[in-house]
Amino acid sequence: MLTTSTTLMVLVATAFGCYLFPSDVPDPCRGVTCGPGELCRPTADGKGHNCECPTSCPSYGDHEGSRPLCASDAKDYPGICEMRRAACETNNNITFKYYGKCDPCAGVSCPDPEVCQLDDRREPSCRCAESCPLEFSPVCASDGKTYSNECQMHRESCRARKQLKIIFKGQCSSGVNPCAEVECRHGAECRVEGSGAVCACPPPCEPVLRPVCGSDARTHDSECELRRAGCLLGRELNVVHAGACGSNGVCAGRVCPHGGECVSSGGRGVCRCPRCSNEFAPVCGSDGISYGNRCKLQLEACRHRRHVQVLYDGPCNGCENKKCEYYAVCESDGISEASCVCPKHCEEGTETEEICGNDNKTYSSVCALRDVACREKIGLHVKHMGSCESCGGVQCPNGMWCSRGKCACATTCADAPREPVCADSRRTFPNECALQRAACEARMRGETAPQVAYFGECTGLHDQNNTVGFNKSAKIMDQANDIRTVDDNDTSTEAAMGTAVCARVQCAYEATCAVDGNGQPRCACLFDCAAAAAAASAPVCASDLRMYPTLCHMKLEACRRQEDLRLRPLALCRGLEFRPCGDDEPLTDAGGRPMDCGGGPHRKDCPAGSYCHHTAKAARCCRKDKTVVDKKDCQESWYGCCADGVTSARGPGGSGCPSQCGCHRLGSVSEQCDESGQCQCRPGVGGQKCDRCEPGYWGLPRIGTGHTGCIPCGCSAFGSVREDCEQMTGRCVCKSGIQGQKCTVCSNHEHTLGPNGCFDPESTQLPATDCEHMTCYFGAYCVIRSGLATCECGAPECVGTEAPAVCGSDGRTYLSTCHLRAHACRSQS
Repeated sequence: MLTTSTTLMVLVATAFGCYLFPSDVPDPCRGVTCGPGELCRPTADGKGHNCECPTSCPSYGDHEGSRPLCASDAKDYPGICEMRRAACETNNNITFKYYGKCDPCAGVSCPDPEVCQLDDRREPSCRCAESCPLEFSPVCASDGKTYSNECQMHRESCRARKQLKIIFKGQCSSGVNPCAEVECRHGAECRVEGSGAVCACPPPCEPVLRPVCGSDARTHDSECELRRAGCLLGRELNVVHAGACGSNGVCAGRVCPHGGECVSSGGRGVCRCPRCSNEFAPVCGSDGISYGNRCKLQLEACRHRRHVQVLYDGPCNGCENKKCEYYAVCESDGISEASCVCPKHCEEGTETEEICGNDNKTYSSVCALRDVACREKIGLHVKHMGSCESCGGVQCPNGMWCSRGKCACATTCADAPREPVCADSRRTFPNECALQRAACEARMRGETAPQVAYFGECTGLHDQNNTVGFNKSAKIMDQANDIRTVDDNDTSTEAAMGTAVCARVQCAYEATCAVDGNGQPRCACLFDCAAAAAAASAPVCASDLRMYPTLCHMKLEACRRQEDLRLRPLALCRGLEFRPCGDDEPLTDAGGRPMDCGGGPHRKDCPAGSYCHHTAKAARCCRKDKTVVDKKDCQESWYGCCADGVTSARGPGGSGCPSQCGCHRLGSVSEQCDESGQCQCRPGVGGQKCDRCEPGYWGLPRIGTGHTGCIPCGCSAFGSVREDCEQMTGRCVCKSGIQGQKCTVCSNHEHTLGPNGCFDPESTQLPATDCEHMTCYFGAYCVIRSGLATCECGAPECVGTEAPAVCGSDGRTYLSTCHLRAHACRSQS
């Protein structure tokens, strides 16, 4: 018979996993509050308790305790146990948020124009795949915005998860837009209801966790939740940084180039291009292309990694691409082609004083000089103020110029581009011209003239020791190139100063820019080869026929010598001598001499069907064994391997390697480039990186979806403003009174489009008698023949061309593009 104490011990021991106590036995964990993630466990005798972190997390199959989940720290966990263990280890109160991933759409790539959205079970799926026509039939929607057609409105309704309907057909600016009279604030959006408009908060956000820190010092689950909270509270809330408040945030201080925005992904900040609505509010970009709205201009700039600014609202009219010389200005009426004309009026302040031109002639004013230069098309500029005779015998010291018969400093640097220069006085000048002017003025006052310290912004701080800090990695202490690691006492300001100094310095051979004791940027060889050696890296043979303990040591030596060292077979450095090509004879040149594929003065690349065999004494071209499948090692190439260890470099310093080429994945044929960095582009694609369509082409994102390159715009020369078209839609910019995707249809459907615009085919068209009323296309020029204006073409230059045949839009085959253009010129069609 068991005693009561023995029975209690058995109960506790057998129930240790679930801690069930009889009603008459008190539970020692009842009412106990443990720390974050800790669990209360009774002691073995059942009389005490301990708060413990979970040591292991068993799997319970499909039980909800083992389901993957998202926690309040924006991290994904396999189950509740793992979440509690993380809370316990970090001593943070981490709680359950959602089942599944925090951001289910992270890593999901949807084909354009689809977007990733969540269903009712928080499962990601690609939606909004409605295919829209390219025609321009604008509609004004119930959000007070214009869309290029009804389909685009429905697509935006799907993307933004809000109901949209048509108020009226046409652009919102062409009719009574109720939203035009309403000013919505704090993130509210205009919504047309009945005959009026109201401001409403955005719809509920998707259940995702992409935390952002708001200007209210609170952490919001996502940017959408922040905007919605600001609207509901009637406050202006902005994103301070991505990530939770109280931390620096993964995007704190990070600026994404080309209009990109920093977002948190996988616990780190990444730059992504903005997501744009389909609203039609066209703007003209500095690249001469019209964009659907400002956001789409930023999107295009971000995708192609180039700088594009908004020149003006509305589609481009032709002046943005017109570069006028000799002080001429561009004029355009938005219908005909833009042209350069001499200005009719003088600019303010250009007609008050006589000047001397660079042709050594005196002009009554700057305006008069520009007028002569424009009319006669000669390059004239102001040599100095005052008559040419006033400075005839005046000799000025270095840094000064003669003006009005006296030596003076430069009057203005307004035309000089902004290229910041930091002077040794720690003052930033907008450009070197401004610094030279300040130095000239200082010498005239008898003061010390400032000199260039380095190119770039000054940090704005005056260190007592006149030293500028580097970053957290290293700092040069003296001219002997000694480097020390910056200690914890170095401030973040010093790091920022070092970053500014090294902003424009590019070091070769993987050297690192550091700052010496005088605040000057220098390139230093900072390699941690001890760590590489500790990792048991294998020795390598370099092109100087020396063995190095690791690849890091070889790179360090190349950096110190500022020479290109490449990997070579280990046998070369180990002293093994063997006969090149085995029993075969090496290939010979035309003179019967063995071809040298090494580094000699007569070096030649090995021809096709052969390879370069290096020995300790020579390098010869050998025939390949046709019975063996050849797999050439990149180490055998002249410039060695790229960083991937597979691709052969095209030049020194990794030139031509995929990692350095940056070729656009859609626009280029391959990831490799030539020695100059030029990638091999697909048809209709241009740019060094093959990242944009050539003029007259569009649709770079459509490559691979049935198109082998950019798509020709095909804009009507008679009806379009220019040959370029919208890069995303292929829509051409039409002249007034003409419409259609390619500007081929007259707005008045009873009229016909011709070389001189739309006309009534039943009316009598009198021939033009002067060139002012005649417009010629396709390279033709206007001449007067027998009192009538006619278009004539120059002599054809495509006779005997070997270009491929092309199919024209008239359904005829032409020997080449040149022949097609010549026919278009002769027929003016």
